[in-house]
Amino acid sequence: MPIIQAHNLTKVYPIAFKEPGFKGTMQHFFQRKYTYVEAVKGVSFELEAGEVVGFLGPNGAGKTTTLKMLTGLVHPSSGEARVAGHVPFRRNTAFCAASVWSWGKSSS
Repeated sequence: MPIIQAHNLTKVYPIAFKEPGFKGTMQHFFQRKYTYVEAVKGVSFELEAGEVVGFLGPNGAGKTTTLKMLTGLVHPSSGEARVAGHVPFRRNTAFCAASVWSWGKSSS
């Protein structure tokens, strides 16, 4: 049984767009227009316990966002993630106790 499962993970961020000038500011204040950026698009994989992998890709490919979804820090827009049988973003007590190792300091 896989320890980490990701099936069709997708994360879309809405980005507010503002026209220049005072008129644009007023429109932005009362009626925002959004563009949508896909940070992660349809990522699927399974990892068995003890398996060693590398997560490689160019800048902006969604590596960090995918890892944040697997640790429960970011909710996926669609798809499903399971780590040790738990859904990460639900943050139940058993998952939080088991995943405390991932909350350490980051060098980035």
